[in-house]
Amino acid sequence: MADYASPGHVLIIDNAGRVLWRYGPAQGYGRLDHPSLAMALPNGNVAVNDDYRDRVVVIDPRINRIVWQYGHTDQAGSALGYLNIPDGMDFVPAAADGSPDYAAVVHP
Repeated sequence: MADYASPGHVLIIDNAGRVLWRYGPAQGYGRLDHPSLAMALPNGNVAVNDDYRDRVVVIDPRINRIVWQYGHTDQAGSALGYLNIPDGMDFVPAAADGSPDYAAVVHP
């Protein structure tokens, strides 16, 4: 679950509403500014749209750190490698040869 606030948080909660994991540094590189979507990945990491920092990040909950990002932090743009308030993402699994398997994309 994404907490659309600043600083923002990402949470994993159980069916009873108990927080199992929380990420949300108040400052620095890891701070989120209005995260709008969070998606669990098959390897246990969590992908997050960090809207007002103009990036998509992947957080490893085992170490509570960002381990990958696309976009330039706090620099909106439309050129290759830049994002401007990202609002949406899809998980595209890899095919056996390592290429993207677009036919396997599921839209709930």
